[in-house]
Amino acid sequence: MVFEKATVTEGAASIPYRLFRPRVIEKDRKYPLILFLREAGERGEENEAQLRHGLARFASPEVQAEHPSFILAPQCPTGETISPLAF
Repeated sequence: MVFEKATVTEGAASIPYRLFRPRVIEKDRKYPLILFLREAGERGEENEAQLRHGLARFASPEVQAEHPSFILAPQCPTGETISPLAF
């Protein structure tokens, strides 16, 4: 299970994320994107904590063989929230 490590930056804001790609990508096939948002315990900037819980199942060879998909796992920065409704 390989999740590419990257960061997206817009102005002064940066969000680290991980991206999993299906092993084989067929040119004319459409693939779902799973957006994996974690809770407050996985905040940070090291781009590792969001991989701790749950992603291994979605990216497992068994699940990917039946349901190939891209998986995007951003990491919420320390002190921030994903939702403006969070308190």
